Amino acid sequence: MEIVTDVFPSELVIEILSWLPVLSLIRFKCVCKSWKSLISHNKAFAKLQLERTSLKINHVILTSSDSSFIPCSLPRLLEEPSSIMDQDQDRCLRLDKFEYNEVIGSCNGLICLHADYCAPGFCFRPCNPSTRLRFDKSPPLASMGSSLNFGFGYDVSCDTYKVVVVVSQLRLRGLRLCKTMLHSIGDTCWREILSVPDVPIEFRQINGLFVGGCVNWLANKFEPFEQLVIVSLDMRQEAYRLLSLPQGTSELPSAEIQVLGNCLCLFYDFKRTHFVAWKMSEYGVPESWTPLLTISYEHLRWDHRFYLNQWLICLCGDGHIFMLAKKQKLVIIYNLSDNSVKYVELASNKLWLDANDYVESLVSPC
Repeated sequence: MEIVTDVFPSELVIEILSWLPVLSLIRFKCVCKSWKSLISHNKAFAKLQLERTSLKINHVILTSSDSSFIPCSLPRLLEEPSSIMDQDQDRCLRLDKFEYNEVIGSCNGLICLHADYCAPGFCFRPCNPSTRLRFDKSPPLASMGSSLNFGFGYDVSCDTYKVVVVVSQLRLRGLRLCKTMLHSIGDTCWREILSVPDVPIEFRQINGLFVGGCVNWLANKFEPFEQLVIVSLDMRQEAYRLLSLPQGTSELPSAEIQVLGNCLCLFYDFKRTHFVAWKMSEYGVPESWTPLLTISYEHLRWDHRFYLNQWLICLCGDGHIFMLAKKQKLVIIYNLSDNSVKYVELASNKLWLDANDYVESLVSPC
């Protein structure tokens, strides 16, 4: 079969293959040895394929009660939401439920799993659900504080994936950060880096979101007065900054941030009557916050407020807003273009505990 590479120049083969989805490429590894080497071991090709396909294909990765993780295509979920999860069981990444029990983040097709059973502390392990490759776990890190927050991201300057653990200590007027530990995948140790700016802060979410080269958490800032802010950790500079929210939203009693279409988004309940979303069109520029949607619960046929941490909100390329209820079997599909709403009950027998944005790739962390 090596005749394939004799007919077409290698540059043309790479150009064509780089536009294909990951599952097709995995099948094509059996065509010939050169294709297998290119698809399995060429990091430059993996980056090129990710760059060309990541914005076109939307996925989520779902965590089930039996400690399995399954990537699902959002377009297929829109078409066949009641059966897709059962159809894709052959794509499940199964792990020992007593080992790794939580996805703390996803980046470039990798997910980072957290395990709190690793004596003498807890550890993390990146894996690629698309290729089914699992990579070396991090050194154990002892629990050193009353509150822990996690993040997973990519440092483009040195082509390195990093795990961050923010250790907080209970102080007067809220939780004040006392230590930030960082582990670069492939290293044998953890490093302490500079902490958040010296103001009392309480994180509102455990797992940070990677976008714009930074891991981001929603937090309460207590000085000079209590307000909501976004705490952002730059993976390249390993330094923090605070990002402000849209005008008039910094004092919300309940809110959440997620990443939609590679943009940081803010969701909140408005007076128990509407579900509201804003989008930061240009990451790191507070002036770029723009309204994304405002939907009344009456229109959604939802008779009570959203408890935001119980939902995964996704944006498909065709303008659909996809709302997946965690720990339930319910999907709400809202179409931005025609303002229509569709409810779907999932047929799967599994209990889905969590969901994270995800993009399929051939990427390896080291």
